[in-house]
Amino acid sequence: MAISNPRRQAKKRTMNILKLKTGKQYRKWEKNKGELKKGREIMFKLGQKVSYKKIIRKIMVPYMESKDFNEEEVIEKDRTKSIELTKERSGFIVGTRNIAKKGEYIFEDDDPDQYGHVVHQKTEIIKVYKVAYDMAHTNFVLEEDLMRVEK
Repeated sequence: MAISNPRRQAKKRTMNILKLKTGKQYRKWEKNKGELKKGREIMFKLGQKVSYKKIIRKIMVPYMESKDFNEEEVIEKDRTKSIELTKERSGFIVGTRNIAKKGEYIFEDDDPDQYGHVVHQKTEIIKVYKVAYDMAHTNFVLEEDLMRVEK
């Protein structure tokens, strides 16, 4: 029966981890990673210059109480607003974000000993581009509101 050396086992583990990053396994990992990227459609690339005239702003949902709800009623609240700019703005794509467009809320009063509470049920998510129009300011813009700027 062989006695194993803990240092040798640690070295073996390290070598196995390194093997994953080299040779055939690394090429296989790169290939799979590339296939995952193909599934996503990106219309605009990072750093691409674009112009736009409409922006999206996130807004806070106002506080809701039980008196705002009727029995079994679902209230839908907007969580973003669209703003039309007076003049066209240009900037560079710095990323994409998924933000909540609308939320559905319901009032639950399950426990008679406790007060009821407002429960968030469902959210509609939209994909927006984050556009930097100067060194310190960014805007969220929908894809359909962006226009390419030729250099």
